[in-house]
Amino acid sequence: MKYFVLFLIAILVGWLYYRKTVPALITKERILLTFLRTLSVFLILVYLFNPILYYIKNVTRSSEVVFLRDISNSMELLEESKAKSKHYVPLENTLRNRYTALGYQVTEYNFATGLSGSKERTDLTLTMNELTKQNKLEEVSEIVLISDGWFHDKSFDAVRLSGKRVNPIIPSITNSSADTYISRVEFNENAYRNESTPFVVHCHSEQFNGDATVKMFYLDKLIQAKDISFKDEKVQNIEFSYAFKNTGLKKINFEVTPKNLQEIIQSNNTVVTVSNVREEKETVLIITDAMTWETMYVMDALKNNTRLQTQVLQAKNSSLYSGKKLLREDLNSINYSLLVLINSDRLRLNSRNTGIIIDNLSKGKGLLLIGMPVQGLDSVAPLVKSNISRVFTNTFSYGTKMSEYRSFDFIKSGIDNIPPVDYQYLSSKPNVEVLSSFINNESSPAIALKKSGRGQFLHLGMLNLWKWQLWDNGDGYRKFIVSICNWLSNSTEDRIAFYSDQPGYLQGERVTLTLKAFDEKMELITDLQPNLILKNSKSKEVLSEYFELSEGNYMLKLDELSPDKYTANVSDTQNNIESSLEFIVGEKGLEDANIGLKKENLQYLASLTSGTVVTASSIDGFDISQAKENHSKLNIEIPLYRKHLILILFLLVFALELLIRRRKGLI
Repeated sequence: MKYFVLFLIAILVGWLYYRKTVPALITKERILLTFLRTLSVFLILVYLFNPILYYIKNVTRSSEVVFLRDISNSMELLEESKAKSKHYVPLENTLRNRYTALGYQVTEYNFATGLSGSKERTDLTLTMNELTKQNKLEEVSEIVLISDGWFHDKSFDAVRLSGKRVNPIIPSITNSSADTYISRVEFNENAYRNESTPFVVHCHSEQFNGDATVKMFYLDKLIQAKDISFKDEKVQNIEFSYAFKNTGLKKINFEVTPKNLQEIIQSNNTVVTVSNVREEKETVLIITDAMTWETMYVMDALKNNTRLQTQVLQAKNSSLYSGKKLLREDLNSINYSLLVLINSDRLRLNSRNTGIIIDNLSKGKGLLLIGMPVQGLDSVAPLVKSNISRVFTNTFSYGTKMSEYRSFDFIKSGIDNIPPVDYQYLSSKPNVEVLSSFINNESSPAIALKKSGRGQFLHLGMLNLWKWQLWDNGDGYRKFIVSICNWLSNSTEDRIAFYSDQPGYLQGERVTLTLKAFDEKMELITDLQPNLILKNSKSKEVLSEYFELSEGNYMLKLDELSPDKYTANVSDTQNNIESSLEFIVGEKGLEDANIGLKKENLQYLASLTSGTVVTASSIDGFDISQAKENHSKLNIEIPLYRKHLILILFLLVFALELLIRRRKGLI
């Protein structure tokens, strides 16, 4: 109706314009020019008032069924002397003819890694997401799935959420895909030195009824091996145990090897785990020059810690006493993990014991000094005395370097509740981290750290810090003391575990990289932003991506890597974390190992979507209802302003009219 009104207006304009002309025109010329002017005005009015053409179309559609055909490389593997895909053709043709005869519209799509991706993987989730995004499943009532079932999906939620019934075709192929694998290993990630740590290995078999051996490797050496049989049970839970003799991060490999079977897939036979081994119960040795409040509050802070046990000695004239009993042996007689020295400036140790302290420090035993420097330890001490011996009272600051050590988070949160402390002016030595300074004109060092060998020497150059406990409503002081003792009792061993789930992969197989990072107290760090830089054998960067935190581990899963040798570098500059590893992606594709059918996946998909598995024996009884005709009205919009032909028509009409007017001498 709108266009009719616009056309009448255009006719009126054309007629008025050429009703009388100078000079006068003959009838044919007037009609032609009126027509051209009417057409050009009409096109202008359409562009101005109604540039989009709307109309409703009645549409009748039959029910639609989609044949979704897997064209990944595994479908071309030979099974019983012909390609696996050929086994599906008779069943596929029969179903297609039956659906067509009942009035269904049959639409076919090929897929592998999506609708148009690589044939090296079979990703059904990606395919369903693409079909849904492209609105190709709106009128579909059900899907006939033509696949061997070797999918690489984490889950089939996308298939379930589509709401479409999936009917997988399973041809008569003798399944030859015998396989054994380890699904997971249960263990306590925190183990203790010299204590037996249990590991439970979950082993599975598919199409295999024979014997196998499960092995445990540590430091690339075989530790234990156990024989199992899959004759009666397809799932075996095998228990191992091992007592680690050293502390730190320990990587343990488990491997299942079937007997009298050459497996096509061997990448799932190995699982890598990492355990954090700690001391069974570490001893904190406290040596003080007097049983002051400083000493009493440190002892009180440590007494309820289940991992630390304390032993207290008092120094008198370079001798050590346990209560009133003289310690006749030197410090080698005490196996401590951390030594706490509390010195109000009267602590004296003989040269034998100071030498033992220095030697133990280099071996990884921590040292915490509260108060004044101790004579004989100057060679490893972070702070030494200056020429000023007077005692001052002041507060100290939360230094920027403290943020690198999580043990000082308690100072950061409680800095306003820490009262002034007593101190002397001390001087820092080279290669020392000054973590905090006193608030005075010279900003003299208050807390300093020095690393010596595998051990660490932390000096709290102050006295009466214990008053913090009295000023604070909470347990800031106790938590701080326990935190730094837990930290210093751990040696500076590697606190990063970066590993792949296996050293080599098939082409198209998912690569899983795992990062575990521990702080100075050997507690998992869960607020990192580790970045991966992946380079190929030519040192060319092929990927840069961040890890994701999952159950305390940082994990990254890589798909569709080309065959090559790769170097993976992970780093977090803010937390000073860096590590690397290498792995190989082989020429042989993952799909090449997918022999036979993964029937359990196909059966699960049918069950998940209320579909039906179609086999040669069941196809005759496969029920297909008569297709229904769906009547609908389709609103169609045609944006005329995008049609270049209309614009060209207007220009031609306008130019033709102008040409005729000039030839006739019209004003």
